[in-house]
Amino acid sequence: MSDQAIDKEKSTLTVDESDILAMSEKIRQNQEEDRAFAEQLDSFLKRTEKSSDFLHIGKTPNALAILGADQKLDVVISPRTITKCMAEPEEHYHGHALSQSIMEQIPQELRNPVMIFKGSQENSLVAITELKDSQNRGVMIAVSLCEKNGFSDVNRISSVYGKDRIENYFRKQIGQGNLVAINKEKTDRMLHSAGLQLPLENTFISFDNSIAYSTANVKRVSEKTQELTGGFKMALLTYIDQNTRNLAFMDTEIQKLAEATQKKADALMTRLQEQGLSTTSINRNGEAYTDKAVVSVEYATKYNPKTKQKEPLMDKDGNPVKSVQAAIRHTDGKDFTALIFHAKEDISDGVKFSAMSAMKFEKNQNGKMSPTYIKGVDIAGSEKIPQELKNIAAFAKENILEQEAERSTSFAYITKETKALAAENPVVDRLSKAALAQTNEMMQSLRSNDLKTTAVNKDGKVYAPMAAVQVQPAMQSKTINGKKSLIPMTHWDGSPVHSIQATIRQDQAMLILSAKDDISKGVQFHGMAVKTYVQNENGKMSPTYIKGADIANSPLVPQNLKDIATAVKETQTKEKQQETPQKSTTKQRSPFSRARLNETAQEIRKSEQKNSTEKSQQRKKDDMSL
Repeated sequence: MSDQAIDKEKSTLTVDESDILAMSEKIRQNQEEDRAFAEQLDSFLKRTEKSSDFLHIGKTPNALAILGADQKLDVVISPRTITKCMAEPEEHYHGHALSQSIMEQIPQELRNPVMIFKGSQENSLVAITELKDSQNRGVMIAVSLCEKNGFSDVNRISSVYGKDRIENYFRKQIGQGNLVAINKEKTDRMLHSAGLQLPLENTFISFDNSIAYSTANVKRVSEKTQELTGGFKMALLTYIDQNTRNLAFMDTEIQKLAEATQKKADALMTRLQEQGLSTTSINRNGEAYTDKAVVSVEYATKYNPKTKQKEPLMDKDGNPVKSVQAAIRHTDGKDFTALIFHAKEDISDGVKFSAMSAMKFEKNQNGKMSPTYIKGVDIAGSEKIPQELKNIAAFAKENILEQEAERSTSFAYITKETKALAAENPVVDRLSKAALAQTNEMMQSLRSNDLKTTAVNKDGKVYAPMAAVQVQPAMQSKTINGKKSLIPMTHWDGSPVHSIQATIRQDQAMLILSAKDDISKGVQFHGMAVKTYVQNENGKMSPTYIKGADIANSPLVPQNLKDIATAVKETQTKEKQQETPQKSTTKQRSPFSRARLNETAQEIRKSEQKNSTEKSQQRKKDDMSL
């Protein structure tokens, strides 16, 4: 053999050997992870006292990495999940009765699944395996991506279970466009046996059995791949904390709030990254990483000084008030600081971050870590806040919070009670929206003329309150069986009468504007009164009402409300004067009014008298002719 041929063979062997060595190393690593997990699982199942530590399954496999999962993170499973997956249904709520043999195969199946779907939760995927449980059901693995485990991020297996009628699941998920990746050979075989077909190939990523060792044979579709990986990477910028997820299982309202807030937080974090604004944290190993925003929704509480305990905070309807937050954190291995964005729980117009604050954990006198809260206005000058968070806060104040304020140009709002009625009553919905538009226009006009009211919040800060719009069934007092009762008022056709009011507040005094529920010509406020509170003989505060005609001279009415009442009255007078020339000179009356009926009767009598006179004259003429 010539030297040239030998060199060529060496070169070829070197490439092959390199590939073989790399694959051998990966095979050895996979086998080691399988063995280690099997030993951990066996040890866990034999212990009488169960540990709360996660079981380590291995590094994030290629099959998840091609969809945007961070391959540097470990894949773990909690003892709680293992117990649920392996328990019998009668022993554990929704136990899945999986065998130890099935559980031990999780690492292999996750490296080379049949199909992968988007999960029902943000940051989650569902892998379809070739495994079958004891009832011959296809086994699925749900993975929650990039969760916090102390100071570290992990990809956590949230559930493993056999799926009833799995072909129906395939049909639904494929129809909704949730199929994101497949092993082509395995999927063709599985869907064919279920009588289903794959969608167009340009809608998902495909791979072969080599995915367990390499991504070289992954077939990507550029546009769709960007959409998929971009979507997952965006979702990885935030996560919903575990406490919120637990609450969401019991309260669908919290689930809706959390999901909507996470989307808003994702958009915020994406925008911050575009501006080069991010935070870094140091984990237990001293490694730096870009921290994620954490979304939390929980029941709000208030401190009761009498009981010295926190109590649930309730709204006027008796429903628990919910606290909605997204926090951007910063840690340096010792100190922990968070920039918190606060949102209201009313998300009918989408989540809006309306305020921000900061929190820093510091050692107190007892040597324990306790939080110190910094108000939004004090963040820029606080020595406790890292510069990275100060930069984000400055940008958010200028472009996020103020932007939300500019978007919300309303100076009026519909009360919660009216919103609740409107959700079930289309008439209330129509009336309240019309009244809101009219009230907002009126408030804008008042403020443009420097007429506004003020109030003081809990922190002692002065602000300009919005007008409150309320629509509710009108009631009337009636004596029934000798007892006075309130009964609904009705129109002539039996339909309920509704009361429309707009309330403008000045501290404890309120200017109440009333409108009729006939809005065919728009909402027209026709009456006004002031409600205020004065101290009675018993020393208690009781409501007092001042009629519209007495507002101007009443010492109980603040000057702000007097000026506004005068301006509204003048506007109403001008509107009536403008309408007068357009009206017909002949006054139109209802054909059913008493006056109109009298006129009709007189016209009939005159007509009858005229006819009688004409007949009498005709008879005289006839007699004369004879």
